[in-house]
Amino acid sequence: MNKHLFLTIGGVLLALAFAASGWFITGRLIESRSNTLLYVSGIARANTPPDRAYTPAANSGDDDGAYDNIEPESILSEQEIISILRNWEARGRETPHEPTADQISMGQAIDIGRDGLLNFYEIGLITSDMLEVSNTTAFLSQNISPMQEGFLDPMYSFWTVIFSSTYQRSIFRVHALTGQIWRYEGFPLASTTATTLSLYQAEAIVEDFLLALALDDLGAAYTDVTAHGISAIRRFAGGDGLAIFTAEGRSLDDSQWVVRRFLLQLMPSRHTIATMYVVR
Repeated sequence: MNKHLFLTIGGVLLALAFAASGWFITGRLIESRSNTLLYVSGIARANTPPDRAYTPAANSGDDDGAYDNIEPESILSEQEIISILRNWEARGRETPHEPTADQISMGQAIDIGRDGLLNFYEIGLITSDMLEVSNTTAFLSQNISPMQEGFLDPMYSFWTVIFSSTYQRSIFRVHALTGQIWRYEGFPLASTTATTLSLYQAEAIVEDFLLALALDDLGAAYTDVTAHGISAIRRFAGGDGLAIFTAEGRSLDDSQWVVRRFLLQLMPSRHTIATMYVVR
């Protein structure tokens, strides 16, 4: 009887030892793979928010778009911007969350989006009908990798602000720490909201975009012209980042396009720009 009891207890202890080692090894593998994913996307774990503060500044009176309320303390370095862009390009899930104390509020994000629409109207990118807004949606989120637990540093968060009406649909991605617009996608939905653009205007829009974000322009503009639209690209952060403007629509001739979709955004540079682009 005692012999059988001893063998039973020994078997249970051995099984527990194998289970514990399995849990430990699995945990280490998950942590290793998670750290690899974080390294590839260029980000780091953050258990607590950084000591940054967003403090709206008084408007200077000059209407330069949606960037007048950015304090110098909340401007990111180029390395941080590239890290954030790589995070958003990496595989993950868009996870909503509430704003932290150092992030802009929903109301501020919506106001920045509205200022962005007005600014794009003033430079001729959109028509006055696209300023009409019937519905507004906004949410704050981060791109979280499958292995990541919890949220990242607040600088990896973006407000997505969507304006829509009978005439248009506009989608802004507003950086939650700086309040800067990093992405704008516009869809004119009526004939009265169609915009005619030239390649020269596309190049100027990208140049002004980098200027508004206080990013160093490397100088060369890369352009692409097709029967379906035009693209203009400029590089920043030593070539690791791209500012891209794309206008899709119908070609009137070799120099003008009736645009049905705009896309202005920052992106990380995955590889050398294809030789199909013309350096100007």
